[in-house]
Amino acid sequence: MTGAIQLVSVPPPPSTAMNASIHEVFHPANAVVARKSPFVSARTAIGVFVGGGMFIAGACHLGNVGAVEGVVMYAVIGLPLLIAAIYSRVRQTSQSQERTVSLADGLVTFSTAIEVESCPLQQCCWFQGKVTDDPSLSYQQIRQKAVLLVFRSGRTIACGLTPPFHSQWLNTLRASRSRKVLRQEGALGVLMSVFVIVGFIGGICLGGSAGAALRDALFQRPANNPFANVIPVALSILGAWFGAVIPWFLPGWRRHTDRERQQFNMMAIGLPSKLAIFTGAFAGGNLMAGLILVLFFTALFLVLTRLVCRVPPSI
Repeated sequence: MTGAIQLVSVPPPPSTAMNASIHEVFHPANAVVARKSPFVSARTAIGVFVGGGMFIAGACHLGNVGAVEGVVMYAVIGLPLLIAAIYSRVRQTSQSQERTVSLADGLVTFSTAIEVESCPLQQCCWFQGKVTDDPSLSYQQIRQKAVLLVFRSGRTIACGLTPPFHSQWLNTLRASRSRKVLRQEGALGVLMSVFVIVGFIGGICLGGSAGAALRDALFQRPANNPFANVIPVALSILGAWFGAVIPWFLPGWRRHTDRERQQFNMMAIGLPSKLAIFTGAFAGGNLMAGLILVLFFTALFLVLTRLVCRVPPSI
């Protein structure tokens, strides 16, 4: 007996990420402590401050240093340490509050007793890191693995702080259209900073050398010409910007957040302002040349920033 085989098309199942529902409540006091305190207690801070004062007083007495000089010395050394210690304790206390991270109808919501922020899941990016990669938990005594969500605004939120929630968030994010990015904290972040600095300095050197060669090839340098160094300075500024920006295009590094865009805008304005005014006023010998370069390169870099900070279609 021969029967016909019928092929029936089955519609794809709905996105589990869009239909997922997660409600994670966490309080730092309930976490397992896995590192030394990242803050200084008030008792320790006062003890160090008093002990430092006694040490400075004894050293001034033995060295025949005046009281005024001793107070100034102590204010320069001891007072900043005390302020830093108190600040760390205040930050730790302010972070010790219950927080909730929830996902419902494709919308991620972060809330505490004093603030609430939401972002569509598809506009978030994420990476696997540590709890302290979240700035709002940076002064806590915990260093466990977590899933870090990055909102479009640039806020970084640690979630999946217990094994069940960690698996739930991880599976949901992998099934969603959210981009997975590299962890910018830790050793990789330090290496990236080195690349940016090397690119910045290398861009200045290469741009200046190319500009000087181009200037000498096109025309002879007139004596006492205030605009003689415009070409080398201009290429130095251009090289510095590109050298500092290129490392940011490492695959998976860009997060395309509002905070990242602000950083690019600040660099677009600050870099030519600092370099062009300095070189125009001192190296070139003419302040007007520096101001012209500032206006030109600020406008150019803002246009380039608008292009490089354009959000990819996949987000």
